[in-house]
Amino acid sequence: MQASWHDDDDKLIFIVLDKSREADPRLGKVAAGGAMCGDVGCFISEVEDEDHPGKTIKEAEVSVMTAVPSSRRKGIAREAVTLVEEYCRTALGVDRFIAKIRLSNKASRAMFASLGYTEVKIVECFGEVHCLKTF
Repeated sequence: MQASWHDDDDKLIFIVLDKSREADPRLGKVAAGGAMCGDVGCFISEVEDEDHPGKTIKEAEVSVMTAVPSSRRKGIAREAVTLVEEYCRTALGVDRFIAKIRLSNKASRAMFASLGYTEVKIVECFGEVHCLKTF
């Protein structure tokens, strides 16, 4: 599985650091950025543009995970998603982002809403809501 992430240009993973937490000093310069607290993942794909039949656009399915409880509710995930969006837009030409969030995850739903995502579909069988942001 790690090889597919390494070799596939359509899969991106960004490690998120918490500057308020101390990292292992053996990491050298990397430790100055803080301790790892989570990640942001993206799956990039070409999809049909519903507004322009026959035309495709680049879409990124974005997911964020803050594994360390003490790193939550500090704006770290918000900043990380914003940076990943900017990278995907400017370097990769992504036009649209989609986030699939558990229906019960109110904090994540609120964060994505505050970033301009709109809830567009509820998938009851998976217990998730799909949120969309288009540039």
